[in-house]
Formats: sequence, C-alpha cells, structure tokens
Amino acid sequence: MKKDMAKTSAKPGKTQLINFFDVENTVSLVDLPGYGYAKVSKKLREEFEGIITEYLLRSENLFIVFVLIDAAIPPQRIDLEFLEWCGVHRVPVGIAFTKTDKKKPKQTEAHMKAFETELTKYFEELPVTFETSANTKIGVEVLGDWIAEQVGLV
Repeated sequence: MKKDMAKTSAKPGKTQLINFFDVENTVSLVDLPGYGYAKVSKKLREEFEGIITEYLLRSENLFIVFVLIDAAIPPQRIDLEFLEWCGVHRVPVGIAFTKTDKKKPKQTEAHMKAFETELTKYFEELPVTFETSANTKIGVEVLGDWIAEQVGLV
C-alpha cells in the first residue's frame, strides 16, 4: 500500500472536497468530507452535507459506503442518524470501527456492541463491520481483502 497517498490530520474537517483514489484501474476509493466533528462554520457544514448527499444519491457505480466510527467513544447520535439516513435512501453501508487500540479491549468492545445494539433499531440486518486501527494496522488488511474480493480484484 502506498503511504502518504492522502493527507490526514489530527483535526477533523480537513477533507473538504471529494477525493478519488484509483485502485489498479479497476475501482475507485472515494473520500468524502466528514459530517460530524469538523470545526467549521455552519455554512461550510451545510455545503459538506450537500456534497455528500448529492454524491451518495446520484453515484451510479456506488458499491458501498464505509462509515468510520470511533470505537474509543460511546455511540454518537450523528453517526447513527447518518446510518439511518443511508438505510432510508438505500445507500449500501458498512462500518469500519477505528481506533480499536486506543482504549482497553473491554471498553472498546462495549462501545462497538452498544453501537450495533443501537443500529438494530434501524436495520433488520446489520451492515458489515470491521475493527481497524491506523496505528497498529489491525484489521486494515482484512478490510482491504474484503473490498478486493467484493469488486473482483481477487
């Protein structure tokens, strides 16, 4: 995997455009602006919402949207609302729990379980989920392999 392909930041809200990353001339990974924690103006947040909505509802080749959920904290209403919106609009979703190495395993497991429990209120069948960590690389290969298998790269 190529390092430094995309800029990351400790401060949420750095992604302010739709960024496309070509994978082996077969599939594109698309990074959308965040919808939750960015410390940006209300006007810019509304623009993000418009960009995200337009892309998700109009993309003809959309295979799945992975929502990155911070496993180090309890379920956040904004994440649940976004996933519910995806369900209502039939946008295919998966969940990548991030930061699974930040807290004690029991606490992380409790946060993920609580999140999944909340999702049962909105989904008959829960979205596919992965546990990941950018620091330790846990789950990153598993997620990549799953995507490659789904899109026929394997």
